[in-house]
Amino acid sequence: MSDHDQASARWQQEGHSALSNAEQAWKAAETARLADSEAKWKENTAQALTDQASAAKVERELRSRRRDAVAAGEKVAGRVAELV
Repeated sequence: MSDHDQASARWQQEGHSALSNAEQAWKAAETARLADSEAKWKENTAQALTDQASAAKVERELRSRRRDAVAAGEKVAGRVAELV
């Protein structure tokens, strides 16, 4: 095998090796990026669910207070009617 053929074979092997290493590095980076994105998505989803649950609780409390206010207003109106 001539020097030129040996050099060509070596460069080809080095090229394949570099391509393989780059592909492995890219896959590792993409795996990490995907894991990070998934973690952020889970965190955002959990926060959204917590916010939604809190909003629902506040809405229930407001409805309860409105009912209490209406009942108190009706009671006051009844007392006023008794006095008149």
